[in-house]
Amino acid sequence: MESVLNIEKDLNFFRKQCNFVLGVASLKQLPQTNLPEVAFWGRSNVGKSSLINCLLNRKSLVKVSSTPGKTKEINFFSLNEELYLVDLPGYGYARVSKNIKELWNDLVVDYLIKAKNLRRVYLLIDAKVGFKEIDFNIMDFLDYYGRSYQIVFTKVDKINKYVLADLKSQVESMLGIRPACYPEFIFSSTSTRDGMNELGKSILNIL
Repeated sequence: MESVLNIEKDLNFFRKQCNFVLGVASLKQLPQTNLPEVAFWGRSNVGKSSLINCLLNRKSLVKVSSTPGKTKEINFFSLNEELYLVDLPGYGYARVSKNIKELWNDLVVDYLIKAKNLRRVYLLIDAKVGFKEIDFNIMDFLDYYGRSYQIVFTKVDKINKYVLADLKSQVESMLGIRPACYPEFIFSSTSTRDGMNELGKSILNIL
């Protein structure tokens, strides 16, 4: 069994220097490196920025907003110049104008299809809300293109054990029929830091 000391030593990787690199509004602006990338995606206001900050033990590296749809570009963060953490614009926010929504979607779709260094998409689902039709559509897209993704539930401190058990059952039932879905899922909370070790180890295993 892996010792607690070894786990902590590995997870210290996420305490290393991390910097915002750039916000990408066109694929022509993508960083020209061979660094591996992991992306975070989910419905608007699912808690992507808070999750990344919590993973890195930072408070404001990734700007957190209470306004859904705030992230308008694909934001790249370099972790110790060994890994890019990629914050994708949230999907499913109706108040964003149609033209902007189409621009975001085209940009994200192109990135997910063409990104050569993208190792995995962490698909965030708000545990309080559960799966919506758009989440299943996103999973269909990722499955179709064979883009590896892993489900991460956020805000699990806001639900009871019965809702948690139902979410587990839903995910377990879909794993066998979704070829690109990684067969382990993570329950997380930025308030309690639940799931941060599991998320960190998942990323390290990819590297």
